[in-house]
Amino acid sequence: MPATHTILTEIFQYVSSRSGDLEDWCVGVTSDPERRLFEDHRVNRGHGLWTFKWAETAQDARAVERELLRMGFWGATWGADRTSRCVYCYAITTRTRE
Repeated sequence: MPATHTILTEIFQYVSSRSGDLEDWCVGVTSDPERRLFEDHRVNRGHGLWTFKWAETAQDARAVERELLRMGFWGATWGADRTSRCVYCYAITTRTRE
């Protein structure tokens, strides 16, 4: 599993290469990124902008989430259980549900 710094860098680079406005991207932590992204948040799997990365521990995932929120991403640190290790991120559109 990648280290927290690697996950932060990969997500930031993904977003930066597609849009400069961090507040237009939502970040969160989950144990089921496919359900969370494509069902709960209604991200378009084929045409939406999204990514997710698995952390080694739930604590690492939360640390990445907190840092991305501090940087200006949209989201909140609630909703996932204490075993969730996946950090996800997607571009907010008129069709997504936050």
